[in-house]
Amino acid sequence: MINLNSLASQLLFTTIRIVTEKNDGTQSFGTAFCVDFRVSETRVRVLITNKHVVENSWLGTFFVHLGVKDENGQLVPKFASQPIRVSNFQNRWIHHPGNDVDLCAMPFEPLRQEALAQGEEIFYQPITESYFPTTEILSNLSALEDILMVGYPIGLWDDVNNFPVLRRGITASHPSVDFQGKSIGLADIATFPGSSGSPILILNEGSFTSQSEVFMGSRLIFLGVLYGAQLFPANGDIKIVEIPTAQTPISITNIFTHLGYYVKAKELITLKEHILSMWSAPNELEPTA
Repeated sequence: MINLNSLASQLLFTTIRIVTEKNDGTQSFGTAFCVDFRVSETRVRVLITNKHVVENSWLGTFFVHLGVKDENGQLVPKFASQPIRVSNFQNRWIHHPGNDVDLCAMPFEPLRQEALAQGEEIFYQPITESYFPTTEILSNLSALEDILMVGYPIGLWDDVNNFPVLRRGITASHPSVDFQGKSIGLADIATFPGSSGSPILILNEGSFTSQSEVFMGSRLIFLGVLYGAQLFPANGDIKIVEIPTAQTPISITNIFTHLGYYVKAKELITLKEHILSMWSAPNELEPTA
């Protein structure tokens, strides 16, 4: 049994693994996660991922966490997954209005209704706006903060219990500064295909340091969404035998540098405003108290 009082344990139920079928017949993997946007006295729950995860996809499969009600009527995790397939996949997402901002969102409620139609409940732990950092919070952070990424690198997951992979790293640029003048940050963390759409967070449990002071307690700050990795080409020799007089061809191989780029949390607020401006079908978004 997992202690859900732990913030780290709760994050195991925040992400959802995505498998997409592309129009060219190939398959790809990605990460989505639940976010609760506050709207007046209600909230709107959406799934967040990258535009490039869903583009050119005719079919997407979400592997959602299942829940069951305990003796007190509270929903608790079953440690099992349920695949929910969505056709016309790329057109189900609302894109961030900025062409160079790699974010998109899908209403969560249709997914929940589909699970209910199959006789199942979805168990989830959304990231709420209370974890989005203010300008003041960001400015008080250190240039070097421990970070956590939750997702499915190379499509890897615990398929028995439906758990993502947790990875540690550090900030490679100050969280309060827009890297290269863009609304992005740089993270020193291993990134691979399948990690796209993963939330990047600062998580401290028990104690943490801020402004050279040590505080007792826990802290969770949502920094943003991973969308890219820094690569560099390396020359790799390909052996060609039987033609000793021929020139040796050289392959160009891209190597991951252990540096990833994330879209900053503030861009999710812009996406939220864009979603609400397009909110013509309340039954799709289904705000909850």
